Parts: sequence; C-alpha cells; structure tokens
Amino acid sequence: MTQPSNFKENILEIWSFLDTKLPKGSHIIVLGVADGRVLYDTLSNKIHPIGIDYNTFYNFLNCNKKSPCHGWMNTDSDIRDATSKRAMELN
Repeated sequence: MTQPSNFKENILEIWSFLDTKLPKGSHIIVLGVADGRVLYDTLSNKIHPIGIDYNTFYNFLNCNKKSPCHGWMNTDSDIRDATSKRAMELN
C-alpha cells in the first residue's frame, strides 16, 4: 500500500506537471479516496458476469496476485479494514 508521504510526493509532482500543461486559469478537482468496503458489502453475494459469485472470482484473482482490488474485494475483513484505514490516511 502506498505510504502517505509517497502519495503526497506523487500528487504534488503530478500537480506541478499539470501546471505546465494546462491552460492558464484551469481548475483541478481533487476528491478523497472513498471507503471501498462498500464494494465488498454490495457485491460479495452477487454473481459476476462470468457466471460465478464475486467472492469466488476475487479469491481466484487474489490467489494469483492479479486482482485490481485486492484490498477491498477480499473475504478477509482485516485486509478490507486495513485498506480502508490507509485510504483515510491518504485523504
């Protein structure tokens, strides 16, 4: 997981870059990182479009280290909670 100090460095670097590329007077909207536990709460018992439930699908992806959402789409509530904690730290 990204450390808050690295996150801040990266964001400031991106903003500096955009300041050189965007037209004068442009605005950037910055939103906080959402609490993604809602993803698991909403999807865990639903069927994924490939025909299996989301838990089975994401357990497969997590096991193969290919999940785009390991922290929140995880059957382990401790991992989901730690991911949400880090998201709040980044905010």
